[in-house]
Amino acid sequence: MDVKVTPCECTAPGWCARHRCQKSRHDFELCRRREDWFRAYETGQAGIQRPPAPPPPLRDDCRHLGEELGTEDCPSCRGNIRIKVFACELHDRCSLQKPLEGIACCAGCGNYETV
Repeated sequence: MDVKVTPCECTAPGWCARHRCQKSRHDFELCRRREDWFRAYETGQAGIQRPPAPPPPLRDDCRHLGEELGTEDCPSCRGNIRIKVFACELHDRCSLQKPLEGIACCAGCGNYETV
């Protein structure tokens, strides 16, 4: 039984030319059956249409940043990723972009000062 209630033009999951995105079976069915989802696709507000948020801008070196001390495992990264850890005059140790447990991070530090 076909329960299409929206003006969706797709006939199957996959590439949607109208909304310019790849739709899974779930997304395809939502677009066909729910006006609110169809409107979200029409206005470019559906989650799969929005580009990912850009990464935070890189900062210049902080005046408190010291020499590289080594690396630490990244517990939230996929794969075997190691994050560089540096000496810090204020926080003992810090990383530049990725917060790590017990280690300050320059990217969100309130004590950051450019060189």
